[in-house]
Amino acid sequence: MNIATVQSDSINKIYQNTVKIKSDQILDTDEISDVYSESDSMSKFKEIASKYDVNNMSENEMTKMGQELYKEGLISLKDMAIMTFSVSKAIQDIENVTGSNNASISGFRNTNPNQKNDYLQVWKNKRDYDEKYGNDPNNQKINDGIIGILEKLSYLRNA
Repeated sequence: MNIATVQSDSINKIYQNTVKIKSDQILDTDEISDVYSESDSMSKFKEIASKYDVNNMSENEMTKMGQELYKEGLISLKDMAIMTFSVSKAIQDIENVTGSNNASISGFRNTNPNQKNDYLQVWKNKRDYDEKYGNDPNNQKINDGIIGILEKLSYLRNA
């Protein structure tokens, strides 16, 4: 056996293994479903974006939207809990306990859960308020995460 034969055999084995790997990858249903799930996620985001206008929605609608995003697997439970936190209920509770009638949370003062707001702007204002008054940097990451979700929904709705 000469060197040319050994190299030829080695190249054939490498080629066969490469072809086998490529064939396996093409037929690998897990990888195919991963590609489709990205597409499915986008279509789910688009469907939800068509139902809700983050630039003109009520707190109650924000709650429904957050729950729907979570049920579709598009956001985490933590993101849903933050998005669906009832600021108006918390403000009412604070006012009831303190006797005050001008409570606010991170600069947010709405006590009517059916009043329409631009929630993308509300979250941007919350981020700016928290930044101005030295809130925890982890809250800034949370705010930015929620803003990112709302920006995506706003973009998809208007695309």
